Order: sequence, then structure tokens, then C-alpha cells
Amino acid sequence: MATLTITLDKAAVIEAVKGDTYITSSVDRGADSVKNAGVAYNEAAGDDAHHDKKIERFIKSAVSKFAAELAEFIDTASGGSITTSIPTSATGNITIALTVTSRYNSGLADPLSGIAQEYIVNMTLYGWWMSIKPELAKNFAALATDALVYVRKCFAKTAPTATASQTSATGSVA
Repeated sequence: MATLTITLDKAAVIEAVKGDTYITSSVDRGADSVKNAGVAYNEAAGDDAHHDKKIERFIKSAVSKFAAELAEFIDTASGGSITTSIPTSATGNITIALTVTSRYNSGLADPLSGIAQEYIVNMTLYGWWMSIKPELAKNFAALATDALVYVRKCFAKTAPTATASQTSATGSVA
């Protein structure tokens, strides 16, 4: 039994979400700065309380969904579990910890963390855009789904330790 801990910087997740919404709003504003000014202003996630609460809600949902996707990899034979922790402030670390077998390939923990962050950012963006631009939201859902393919690739076991003697099998003819 071992504990795999994924640690993500919550501020980096929020920054990625706000940055992406800003870019989209800039494109919309650029298409017609007079007609689209209000749309562009409102679709860009800002720092006002309502926007922050919406992002918080979607981050929590995305972390929970990601944790649920990892459920099949928990070492249940040892009573394993999965826990998540999300700070209430905009800073701090999001953590996802799960019990895996001692044969989990620990070299894949860093790539898994990067993929987890992308999944959470894309699912948060999916939630953000669902009420504003549902067609755009679908693209982020697809990106998140694609990330799960790579999550599965990060769950590989190392070879078992060879301890038994292979010379114990004998035969005789009488």
C-alpha cells in the first residue's frame, strides 16, 4: 500500500480559467467593439464575488469528478480510500490523495498531476461557458474527456519483485 498525492496550485487553476475567458472575450470584442462590448465584459471571468463563487463551484465539482474517475485505481484490498481538499481561499493547494498498491509506478505521479490540472481547468471552463456559449462549452468537455485517456495511462504497475526460486520444480523417473 502507498499513498499517491496530487497537489495543484489553486491560484494557477483560477488564473488559467480567467485567462482563457479573457482571451475569448477579447476575440468577441475585436469582432465588433461597439456591439460586443457588453458581451465581452460579462463573459470574461473577473474578480467580482459572483464570478469567483461560480469558479469556486466549478472547481469543486471538477475535483470531485476527477476523484470519482480515480476510484477504480484505489487499493481496496488494503482498505484504501480517496480524499480531496480544496482551500476556501483563492490561494493554497488542492490535494487529491488515494491509496494505491505498492507497485504503483511512482514515476508517473508528476505527469498525472499535470493532467489532473488540465482536467480541472477544462471542466471549470466547461461549467463557465455552459450558460453563456454552450457550443464552446462542449469543446472544453471534450478536452477534459481526452485528458482522462492519459490519466488511465498513468496508472501502471511496476513488475513484481522476484523472490521465489525457479529451481524448485523437479522431476524424476523411477
